[in-house]
Amino acid sequence: MEQSFLHTKKILLVDDELELRKIVIDILSDDGFSNIIDAGTVQTGLIFAMHEKPDLAILDVMLPDGDGFSLMKKLRTFTNIPIIFLTAKDEAADKLAGLGLGALCEALWGNNPFGYENSLNAHIRRIREKIETDPSKPVSLITIKGLGYKLNARK
Repeated sequence: MEQSFLHTKKILLVDDELELRKIVIDILSDDGFSNIIDAGTVQTGLIFAMHEKPDLAILDVMLPDGDGFSLMKKLRTFTNIPIIFLTAKDEAADKLAGLGLGALCEALWGNNPFGYENSLNAHIRRIREKIETDPSKPVSLITIKGLGYKLNARK
């Protein structure tokens, strides 16, 4: 099977729950991604990011030695890769904190009193401009209304 442009990209996954990391890795692997680096702590994630130079990071908000927001700030000192927060928390403050740092968070659908849809859309658009042939007709980073976004690998 021929690998697409996206299949060759490195993904850093940082989550302290091993089972959840396995699930995310399985999902990404099923979609053709094979270059996934996983870590369970802020410190390990930071070390891997410095040495492996990933193209995308997926970070948990709550980690045993800190949080995803602090990890993102540290990552921003040496890289500007897209960052997606993966969290079970559904608090608006966490979503806004992530958006304020420039990350993608769970989409803010429906009745959003904060008015940050445009900010999220701008971040998604910037990523699409980097990875899509035609950002106006995305096939790699698609919107799943009510859930968020899915990264599809072209085969």
